Amino acid sequence: MSQDEGKGSDEIVAALEDCEQQVDQLKRENKLLRDASGTFGELAERLNASLASERRKNAERRAYPRSTEDRRHQEQPVGQSTRR
Repeated sequence: MSQDEGKGSDEIVAALEDCEQQVDQLKRENKLLRDASGTFGELAERLNASLASERRKNAERRAYPRSTEDRRHQEQPVGQSTRR
């Protein structure tokens, strides 16, 4: 085997080792991303349930008339405001 052939195989071995390291790194990143996506999905489900609960509460609240008059529709003399 000549020196050039040995150099070429050393480069191939180094490139192969680099590829193996990259594959290992990508596998670790993939696992982290999969774990994070599961956690994100759980968070999204909790948020969705919370929003649905709030919507139900607001719908129930709107089903009952106000106990006092709505001040937005009271007529005010021109130039007077209800703000203080």
